[in-house]
Amino acid sequence: MPPASRDRFDIGPPPLDLQHRALELAFESIGVPQRGSLVEETLSAAARGERSLDGLLAAWREHRVLGAVWSEIQPGDSAVVWPPQTSSESPPALADELLERALDQLASTQVTMVQSLLLTDAGIDAARFRRAGFDHACDLLYLASLRPQFPAMPSGADLQFAPIVPSA
Repeated sequence: MPPASRDRFDIGPPPLDLQHRALELAFESIGVPQRGSLVEETLSAAARGERSLDGLLAAWREHRVLGAVWSEIQPGDSAVVWPPQTSSESPPALADELLERALDQLASTQVTMVQSLLLTDAGIDAARFRRAGFDHACDLLYLASLRPQFPAMPSGADLQFAPIVPSA
């Protein structure tokens, strides 16, 4: 999809020299150390041909990235899209436009389901995804151990795990 000019900036797949910054912005919701590793690994995997950057869209003006969104096709004809991120100097509607463009791009593929994981079902990102036609499907709850080290012996709790054996 070629870049489209919108209000003195371009939107589309970012030029090679802006890919790093576009990924940094797209992954802005992740903490700095993890974000840097994710950006580097994504670019390295793309360079090795193991990952596609086709889902990276950005808005830029004069080599300054104003916004970015990352989507990626997953196995099973599904895709994940990260909430679009914008800089403080970007127009207010840019994030909505980036999300719309990412969804249009995914609609032109074999993808049958697109999902996004948000921190909460409230707030700006949730409202943006609802405007784009998404529904809140579920809440993911994660178990975490607050102990500094995982116990070596099982606790005496009643909770037990059993392997799942597929029926023949």
